[in-house]
Amino acid sequence: RVDINALLPPEADSAIYLPDDALFSRRDYFEAARGLRDRWKQPVFRPGCRLPLGVTVTRVEPQVMLVGDIKVKNQRFYIPFELRVAKDGSAGYFFDPADYPGLADPAMILMPRPRSAPEFSISDERVIEAAVATSAFPTALGRRRFEYCRLQLSSEAGEQKPGQEESHADLVCPTGYVLDEAVFADGGLFDNIPVG
Repeated sequence: RVDINALLPPEADSAIYLPDDALFSRRDYFEAARGLRDRWKQPVFRPGCRLPLGVTVTRVEPQVMLVGDIKVKNQRFYIPFELRVAKDGSAGYFFDPADYPGLADPAMILMPRPRSAPEFSISDERVIEAAVATSAFPTALGRRRFEYCRLQLSSEAGEQKPGQEESHADLVCPTGYVLDEAVFADGGLFDNIPVG
């Protein structure tokens, strides 16, 4: 349930606003996300079930990409992930690009995982971050900055950004992807019916 005074606090300097909120506050959104996260950890799902999911996001600053030999600027991206139910009936999120070879394209970005986490796993926080980014409708809800994995360009092979090793030593991407960071907004700005 959304409380209108929590969504749109009566005072502009209300403590209800989170640091990156815009006109509306996401406080109730995060409370609902916590409840969902607690629910998917309960052993209530059918063991072995795998459900592909995903969100679309808009990169605020276009990214230059190579399509064939042509450089293009792209702002529309999608983040795929898969809900997998363990033997005990609890759910977790993963994405192995090898399971979906037809999806590999430069507009697909993945969520990084901590080096200590299981391979191809996606933390609850990263799933929520993707959902928050795709709801960041301009002026209503604030944009989100987060780290993500993108396809490595052939021109970047062996290349590393200065300081990247130290600041991102704990986050890893699947083979063929590199860690990047950007600001994202609602995917509906470029794709308001993301059924692909």
